[in-house]
Amino acid sequence: RGISFLRGLLAETPLNEANWVERWREMHDIDFEKFIGAALVPKWNPFQGDDFMDEYKVAEKAVFDTMTSTATDTLDKFAAQCQSCSDQQRRRYIAALLLVLTQEPGLLAAIEEEGRAPAWRGVLNEWLRASTALPVSDQERTLLRIFAG
Repeated sequence: RGISFLRGLLAETPLNEANWVERWREMHDIDFEKFIGAALVPKWNPFQGDDFMDEYKVAEKAVFDTMTSTATDTLDKFAAQCQSCSDQQRRRYIAALLLVLTQEPGLLAAIEEEGRAPAWRGVLNEWLRASTALPVSDQERTLLRIFAG
């Protein structure tokens, strides 16, 4: 019957209440959550490709590192990189960050269940709210936080 059938089984009772499925979900495994919620979010990333902006890859690494480790070291390095470049380049980095936040944590927010936010969500939201290293205006900061979910 295929992947869609398996996805449906894992998302519904009784299988979604099995101990091993619950433990897996409690780990907030990003790939597992995307697999279960795949019907709710796009399956492809329109911002990736060989011809897409290099800044996207840098921003994506910073966000993914936080999502997988709950550490903000790479985000801090990203912010420092934004501070040290020209205004035009800084705008490209911030635009790339907005796209990454929309595609990854933003889409994952659409499939999160009440009370099941992953540990990285609070860390990321707090960093976006309070980081003085990220060279953005208050309006830009608000926009980043909205699109991050």
